[in-house]
Amino acid sequence: MAYFRNHSEPEKEHEQQFVYPVQDTDPEQSEDWDEWEEEQEAKEARKDRYRLIFAVRDLFGTLLGAICILFLLMLLISLFSWVENDLKQSFSLLDRL
Repeated sequence: MAYFRNHSEPEKEHEQQFVYPVQDTDPEQSEDWDEWEEEQEAKEARKDRYRLIFAVRDLFGTLLGAICILFLLMLLISLFSWVENDLKQSFSLLDRL
């Protein structure tokens, strides 16, 4: 039974699996505050650029989907009108007999 701890075994020391980096100094107190601030602004600018790219991609995807739906509706209407004309022609031939 692998899911239950056997009480006869001594308890093992838990090893830390994830280590998060800790910043030694506060950015507001460090000498390179401007450098850190510029780096954060660059990250935000990159995020904004990606948001814009994804928004444009979503817009084009939506427009392309709407165009495809309209095209398929036109094909469906064309099919129904063809079937209607074909049925009219077939029944007109049957009336002549």
